[in-house]
Amino acid sequence: MRQHDVQEAFHFLLAHAASAVDETAAAALVARPLTAAEIHGSSPFWMIFGAVCRTTETCAACGHTSEAKLEHLHSVAMAIPAETSTIEDIFFRHWGLEPLDDLCPRAACRAQGRRSKRTELIKWPQVLVVTLKRWRVLSMNPYRIQKVPTHVGFKLAWSAEHDRPPYLLRSLIVHNGKAGGGHYTAYVRGQDNVWYFCDDWYAPRQVAVAEVLGAQAYLLFYER
Repeated sequence: MRQHDVQEAFHFLLAHAASAVDETAAAALVARPLTAAEIHGSSPFWMIFGAVCRTTETCAACGHTSEAKLEHLHSVAMAIPAETSTIEDIFFRHWGLEPLDDLCPRAACRAQGRRSKRTELIKWPQVLVVTLKRWRVLSMNPYRIQKVPTHVGFKLAWSAEHDRPPYLLRSLIVHNGKAGGGHYTAYVRGQDNVWYFCDDWYAPRQVAVAEVLGAQAYLLFYER
């Protein structure tokens, strides 16, 4: 049986909050079914966690650009490079241009391998949830995964948009042990602005910032 981890549990909780709580409450306010855009834009859940990314595809041969596609997100999952990096570098490499190897859809062009896809985050959330993909699938039958131990550096605050307040790190979750098992712990910044280490085997204890920044993060929660 595959391991169901804390990231899957968190996503299940968010999906339930969106569909079973916010959508039901929002639908009760009007006498008609709500559109997806209305739900994403107005429910408390999406006002807190909701982000919007925009994707366009362009052909360098003929200049044709596709109609923009919008996608609503409640978290961002990013692959970890082999070399030590920072979460800011990984985050901004996650967006941008991606080369495509297909044909241009225009009949007058049909150029091969000249298209690219641009993905932009056009609406940032109030609470930014980042998942670092620490599991690498080795095989599906039998199902085998490997943990990615690369250290990813992060800060207590970082500015994603120049004209907006910075994101402040509120908590992070760490996986301890090998892939397929292990134990989850968390570092949480309390209302007193002090960091605490939380482990369900022990009572929370106060920790220094250096210990937090040295952790091998799996999930990070930023708020602004």
